[in-house]
Amino acid sequence: MCPGEICNPTLVGVIGDPSVIARFEQGQKLEWFATLRARLGVTVTPDAIAYVTGGAAVGEVMTAGTVFGFDGDGNPVNTIVSSHNTKAGWTAGGGLEGRLAGNWTGKIEYLYLDLGMVTTIPAPAPNATTAVAFNSRVTDNVLRVGVNYKFDGNEIWADY
Repeated sequence: MCPGEICNPTLVGVIGDPSVIARFEQGQKLEWFATLRARLGVTVTPDAIAYVTGGAAVGEVMTAGTVFGFDGDGNPVNTIVSSHNTKAGWTAGGGLEGRLAGNWTGKIEYLYLDLGMVTTIPAPAPNATTAVAFNSRVTDNVLRVGVNYKFDGNEIWADY
């Protein structure tokens, strides 16, 4: 809430309470992300390794919403918030990978992703008495299950 003396000084004494009650709806979504990581592992059985992984991450964060407020005359105004930010950060995690059959392996992996702070400052509506800034730290937890095929260079070039 913004006191009338600050947000609506021209309405002090004209209406009962010129204070501004601003409300907003806002959400964020991680549209996509990519990582470039190193992996360091240890053999736990002849056919399985446990590993830790870490490196760089990049992703696109979409912020969207609406800020509801008032102009200097007390009329309601809305400000639409919409932005896309590509952010760089880091990731770390670990996993287990083991041979299923032949050159096929299966894995389960956990990643923690941190893209840092995202700040969105929407342009206020004309004559609006409400201005906002949205700040948030963007992190994510990812659990992956996958199947991989290992190409063997000796088998590929054996016929040549």
